[in-house]
Amino acid sequence: MGRRTTFNVVAGSSELNDEDIERLFSAIDLNKNGLIEKHELADSLRHLGLACGPEVVEALLARIDRNQDGVIHLEEFKQFIRLRAADIREAWCRLRHDELGGDRPLTSAEVRVAVERAGMKISDDQLRAFMALLDRNGDGTISLEEFKHGLMLVPDVNPVAVFDDFVDATPFDAGGSSYEMARDARRGQDSDTWPKVGVKLTAGGIAGAVSRTCTAPLDRLRSLLQAAPPGSRGCGFLQVARTVLLDGGVLAFFRGNGVNCAKIAPETAAKFFLFERFKQALAADPENVTLSERFVSGGCAGMAAQALIYPLEVVKTRMAVSRRGTYGGVWSCVRTIHASEGPVAFYKGLGPSLAGVMPYAAIDLATSSVLREAIRQTYQGAGREPEFSVLLSCGMVSSTLAMLCTYPLNLVRTRMQASGIPGVPVYSSPAACFQHTIRVDGFAGLYRGILPNMLKVLPATSIAVACYDKLSAHGLAALAADDAAGPGGRWCGSCSGPSAPGRKA
Repeated sequence: MGRRTTFNVVAGSSELNDEDIERLFSAIDLNKNGLIEKHELADSLRHLGLACGPEVVEALLARIDRNQDGVIHLEEFKQFIRLRAADIREAWCRLRHDELGGDRPLTSAEVRVAVERAGMKISDDQLRAFMALLDRNGDGTISLEEFKHGLMLVPDVNPVAVFDDFVDATPFDAGGSSYEMARDARRGQDSDTWPKVGVKLTAGGIAGAVSRTCTAPLDRLRSLLQAAPPGSRGCGFLQVARTVLLDGGVLAFFRGNGVNCAKIAPETAAKFFLFERFKQALAADPENVTLSERFVSGGCAGMAAQALIYPLEVVKTRMAVSRRGTYGGVWSCVRTIHASEGPVAFYKGLGPSLAGVMPYAAIDLATSSVLREAIRQTYQGAGREPEFSVLLSCGMVSSTLAMLCTYPLNLVRTRMQASGIPGVPVYSSPAACFQHTIRVDGFAGLYRGILPNMLKVLPATSIAVACYDKLSAHGLAALAADDAAGPGGRWCGSCSGPSAPGRKA
């Protein structure tokens, strides 16, 4: 009996018995050793058409694996399935808004009403994606059996949380752009989600620092090329790299990286908490923002956070483009700038920096949305899940296009920040810098330094994603294990019960 057929037998049973559960266990246990291992669990999720990323698999494994030995035994699996069946019935009742939870299938219109009653907003695309995932027979409705089929092996069956799986939030900054808008790392609507937020923000900060350090040489070369006076010769990629090497050896390529990494924590925290404030002020429902509200709130938070940490950006650029001996260190750089140019120097180039946030985010989100929809339809038609490399490429294409469109603003910003260093031109305004660059170097001069910036996109993104996935999966699995071992055993993140507080429904 095939794996999907076996699962449907279990999902369709009103009363689960040991024989049904054992058949499902055997279907998942591919190597027939009496244990379900992590890769087998991931493979089963993939065959069921569910999310099977490392974070999802780790969380689900931690909830089933009560003795925390890294594999699932039959008795652990039986206990989980019985508890999960009850949770699914409760979730069905809540969606039906009926104490008896009648078995009549849900239409898409009823799903929309149920979601809105639960305090959420759902777009047409999200509704179509949800229906496509659970409507196994294609009749346009979701039966109780299909509902069970879709939710038996997901980490959370809270009816509100069902839709969270269709929103991807990874709050890390690979350091590939200066124009990142704020992202909503808080996935739930109650205080129980804050530990997960802490895990994600910590993982994102560490991933960003690792990524920036690994690509610091390319970043410094980009800064030097951008800051070079218009019309200067000998400013090719290899010439500048040779100059840096002669100026201070290999370590010279990492000059300014300490400040670049140090600003990750305050910038990420500022974006996150300012996003919450802007949502309260701008969103009709702050707990459940629409795409347009998220875009505006995230862009405003990104600009505000950029303004707050901008002095660190100036210090980082000054250290990156200066020759050895210009500054004795970070504090020496700060004191020198303040003494010679005054406090206003710490905000040189802020205008083009803020001006780039909204267009960068708009181009990135629009391109990513189009690519993801095309990929989703292609792979859905083939009955399989997109490979990680495909999704990574999708993100890189969208961010690269956004970076190309906003790069002139980035160049002007860097030149304004470097203005004041000996040998670097002083500009009266961003407009004057822009006009001087066009007059001397032409339109191509606005893209000086684009090569190292392009070269660092792939490694920066890949390293950040890999680090974030590993760190967040480990941290969330630890949280899930704590939940499972808590009073009463928090197996499914259920939306009821004293030991499993859930989001409002």
